[in-house]
Amino acid sequence: MSYRLIIFDMDGTILDTLADLAASIDHSLEHFGLPRRTTEEIRSFLGNGSARLVELAVPPGTSASLKEKVLAFYSAYYKEHCAEATRPYPGIPELLQELREKGLSHCRGLQ
Repeated sequence: MSYRLIIFDMDGTILDTLADLAASIDHSLEHFGLPRRTTEEIRSFLGNGSARLVELAVPPGTSASLKEKVLAFYSAYYKEHCAEATRPYPGIPELLQELREKGLSHCRGLQ
């Protein structure tokens, strides 16, 4: 079987982004005087976008207005700090190199 295209999801598949996500959500919670979360809690909140992450991270009963403020703060903060600890998962650079060598380097992310 011959493949001409391979598509990867970057966040959480190619790149381990958990540390930057966790640091950003914790910074945002702390900024608004809300309790921080463990990395494992934050990991369990991921997968359905930033709004859902914030909704799950803030304490139950948090007003919609405050959730919106936390989300806006988080979004801006994460945009500025999203690459501080983010790294490819082990073996990913080698995999991408191998794909390049096999001629599968036409995608922007592989060049």
